[in-house]
Amino acid sequence: MTNPNQGTDGPTETGGTRSQPGDKAGGGSTPSKRIPTVAGTLDPDALLALAQKQPEGGIDRLLASLPAGYLGNFVLVHASRSQQMATGTRPRQILYGWDARFMLGVPGDEQAKTVEFASFNEATGLYEYGTLTFAEGGPKLDLDATKCEGCHGKPARPIWGSYPKWPGVYLDHINQIASEDQQNFKAFVEQGLPSPRYSSLKIKAAADGSSFTAVNERAYNFPNTNFQNSLQNTVSYGAFIRLQSHPAYESLKWALLAYGDFMTCRGAPAGQAIDQRVAELYSQRLSSDSAFSARYGNDTGLDAKYKLYRLLGIDPGKELNLEEPGSTATTGPGTPRGFWYGGGVTLDDQITLQSLAALAANDAFLQQAFASTLPLATQLVGKLRLAGDARFQALRSEMEYPNWYNIQNVFAPVTAGGNGAICQYLQGKITTP
Repeated sequence: MTNPNQGTDGPTETGGTRSQPGDKAGGGSTPSKRIPTVAGTLDPDALLALAQKQPEGGIDRLLASLPAGYLGNFVLVHASRSQQMATGTRPRQILYGWDARFMLGVPGDEQAKTVEFASFNEATGLYEYGTLTFAEGGPKLDLDATKCEGCHGKPARPIWGSYPKWPGVYLDHINQIASEDQQNFKAFVEQGLPSPRYSSLKIKAAADGSSFTAVNERAYNFPNTNFQNSLQNTVSYGAFIRLQSHPAYESLKWALLAYGDFMTCRGAPAGQAIDQRVAELYSQRLSSDSAFSARYGNDTGLDAKYKLYRLLGIDPGKELNLEEPGSTATTGPGTPRGFWYGGGVTLDDQITLQSLAALAANDAFLQQAFASTLPLATQLVGKLRLAGDARFQALRSEMEYPNWYNIQNVFAPVTAGGNGAICQYLQGKITTP
């Protein structure tokens, strides 16, 4: 599989447009500077280039020209809360490739002319949202993210239920379709799949409407769970990029590690001292920053971990919760409100793992303390960040990661005998000017 954007600075075909700031035709805005697309993934410009090759074919022809990794990695939504049409017999497609770094939303309406996309920007750690429309004069790319914020929040983030519940989506966590939905799915298999809108999908569907699998070379092949894990890896990576770029990160990065659930520092004396320090900083920020106060001043009784994330520029109840905006994430046992649960671990757990790997890379104390498990942590973080063809090669031989590798294996051997010294060390790094 080759990079469809390799060797170009953008679309080279004629007969299409990419909206720019203030563009009368588009009214959209250009995205932030992004890191070049890796092999096996798409980005907005690559999508436009594919559409420009055969614009007269519309959405159906675009789908047929997508890299195989997208046609073999998808979920089917029969009751969508998006603006795109979705029914039981004409479901909405979400094509997510190997890593959910570029996702394409395709309506069930075969007369529609617009697809939606979300493109992960590794430079900012955020998803950029937009649309591609087959209009008169050629395909048109619109990157006006404000149009998507009503559904996806600000900053915009993907919407997907916490494991194992995905309302409105065909299949559950054991790859079965609910009995009440099987008749519609059976009709979709018989009538919808042969149509141009779905015929490019690499799918193997049960004739009785009870199940389906995507045809790909993954070692583990449950479409919804694979999407869940890919999304979790990318969102947690993006969140860590944002945390590291915040001005307060250098002073608070030690607290970010200490607050990880697997670290078990919270109930220890050192953890209580960190809580007090975070509370002090939070109060100072409320009194000195009018924008921060306007946003959070009336939200009281928060857990200290919430305050820490907010001090680092992320509101976890919204930005680490991929449920519907305004809802409370379904979390695993003992996990705080809003830390979206991907099955086995939360987004917060994956951020803790990345925190350990980043801090230990330049800290002799942590290197010694985690000497027995740091290689595993580094390996898991490396796999978490794989994209495109590199991720595909790994998934051919093993299940998703680090969800299916218990992150606890990194921390338990170290914390089992008591980790008071580590917690005290982290506390000292926070309180020392």
